[in-house]
Amino acid sequence: MNNPGELRPSQGSEAAHGVARSQFEQLFSLAPEALLVTDAQGRLVKWNEAAALMFGHDEHSMPSLCLDDFLPDHRQRVAVLQRDAQVDLTAAKEMSPCGTFMAHRRDGAMFEAEVSLGPLELDGQPCMIAIVRNQTEMVLARERAEAAKLAKSTFLANMSHEIRTPMNAIMGLTQLMLLEHPTPQQRDRLALVMNASKHLLGIIDDVLDLSRIEAGKLALHPVDFKLDTVLGAACAALQDSMRAKGLTMDHHIDPQVPLLLHGDPRRLQQILINYGSNAAKFTHEGRVSLRVTLAEQSPSWVMLRFEVEDTGMGVPAEQQHRLFTTFEQVDASMTRRHGGPGLGLAISRHLAKLMGGEVGCTSVPGQGSLFWFTARLQVAQGTAVAAEPNAPSNQVDMKLRCEGARVLLVEDQALGRLVAHDMLRYVAGIEADTASDGLEALERAKGQSYDLILMDMQMPNMNGMDASRHIRALPAHAATPIIGLTANAFSEDRQRCLDAGMNEHMAKPLSVEALTAVLTRWLTTTRSY
Repeated sequence: MNNPGELRPSQGSEAAHGVARSQFEQLFSLAPEALLVTDAQGRLVKWNEAAALMFGHDEHSMPSLCLDDFLPDHRQRVAVLQRDAQVDLTAAKEMSPCGTFMAHRRDGAMFEAEVSLGPLELDGQPCMIAIVRNQTEMVLARERAEAAKLAKSTFLANMSHEIRTPMNAIMGLTQLMLLEHPTPQQRDRLALVMNASKHLLGIIDDVLDLSRIEAGKLALHPVDFKLDTVLGAACAALQDSMRAKGLTMDHHIDPQVPLLLHGDPRRLQQILINYGSNAAKFTHEGRVSLRVTLAEQSPSWVMLRFEVEDTGMGVPAEQQHRLFTTFEQVDASMTRRHGGPGLGLAISRHLAKLMGGEVGCTSVPGQGSLFWFTARLQVAQGTAVAAEPNAPSNQVDMKLRCEGARVLLVEDQALGRLVAHDMLRYVAGIEADTASDGLEALERAKGQSYDLILMDMQMPNMNGMDASRHIRALPAHAATPIIGLTANAFSEDRQRCLDAGMNEHMAKPLSVEALTAVLTRWLTTTRSY
């Protein structure tokens, strides 16, 4: 393609002139935007390949054209710009954005173009260069990118549902078998099944979180909470892995740190568990310590520093910068020996950033590591958090308190019904009525009063949200607790449940502990004994 004209350097040696011309020509030809250079009369004297492709011309037609052929109304728009801004573009020193124009292709098609104009000296002559960006293509590209993100998010949500459904059966039945006094050998093997299932579930959750991060849809859900409760829950979640390796674990909150705060306790706990799990994974003997200190304070908020310190193998200084990068491990051999997809620390970094904080690590190979993150949290108003209902002291007490309770279990998957039904029987001695879809649930609710309804969200014929709305409209069930059951793990699922008239939702796989807590909150406190 013929690109006439050379950039004329204004000073320096001939060698320098050659280098400058060479660099200019290279940048000009490789620029992704369309570049059009015209003389003082508006005739085209130079262009790049991107311009020819954008406007549909070739090397034979381009030299005979003017800027008016591409941007017919540019003279009028430039005149308005110069009048309003009192700018002489021919004497300007820099590029000036001129706004959006209707650009014309050779085939007659038109598109919106964003144009910037500026001066350029070419072969000693003053010229004008126009930088043209196809706005229509940019909008379409953004729409395609958004559609791709939505498709990916939908795919991952569906995959989560498909994976969690059989996981619900595997983990639920394993829990029930562990509670039925197996032999020591059976208990050990069932415990291995449960640990492997939890590991797989953790990977699924990490992949979903990463997808939400990439789509910019991972949000915090702040509530009032007690810091010592969050730290205690994180330690409880880590206890089995620490005990299995013979490690001791301790935790400490500095007395200056206020305990009643407002933030997202689930995400704080997630980072602590990520850090603690890594500490347990790479520590063969010694201890793991969790600490919280006050980094900064104002009357309404605090910046807290959370630390997890271990006596493990440590990380070489030259590899520490890779720790918080997605899919990274410090080396391939560690990946093979210790496993893990390398997502937890990258997700932790993003969560800390959402909370106005940072992450970091100090480590000495052979001596241990200290992983830390900071989070800015509001100081909650008041002196106490609303107390949870008193949990039954044992299984016998739970069954006594739930004796005679009428429960409707709505679940389309046969295995899911079996697991939830058997859990209800084991936990509370409840023989629940069952329904396999929303329509059947609605018919049962019309003819029977219930103390509690467990409602799957995703079902054929009528989904759980629609069924809940219809059931809630029945006078007999205006106040009946309805608990959503979902194999989808996205945070907005809870809001969808609430919007449909449900009181709460439980994510699958179901656990005996979670079911006991729900029965304690909604069943034993709403019935008289």
